Amino acid sequence: MRGELSQEGSAHLVAQARPTALVAGLLHSVSATGLGVLAGRPHYGLAVSEFVRARAPRTAGTRLAVMYPPFASPGPGTDAVRTGSVLMIKPIPAKGSELLHQLVRLMPEQNFTLVEGWWDTAAGFAA
Repeated sequence: MRGELSQEGSAHLVAQARPTALVAGLLHSVSATGLGVLAGRPHYGLAVSEFVRARAPRTAGTRLAVMYPPFASPGPGTDAVRTGSVLMIKPIPAKGSELLHQLVRLMPEQNFTLVEGWWDTAAGFAA
């Protein structure tokens, strides 16, 4: 299983910053990588859901809270994101991008919103 590159080493960075700064760590999943930042003992662990918060190990000196990602519907006249879109964050093979390609072909009338990550897959979805 591949780790999220943005999370690797986060516990070390937190441990370095903690003595001189207020530090919050993002708990993005219940995997070892998603919760790994807690090893650095951040002041706050911000979970992306109640599910993640409930499964995060309790760490002395770290307060856990849920912070939902700030997704919002677009205003009138905005076509960047449409209500009823299928949303996929980081459309990569490990997360099922091939299935998404099949859905796009089978459902041409459906709106799809893709949010790129560190792996650039835009060319494969451009058509």
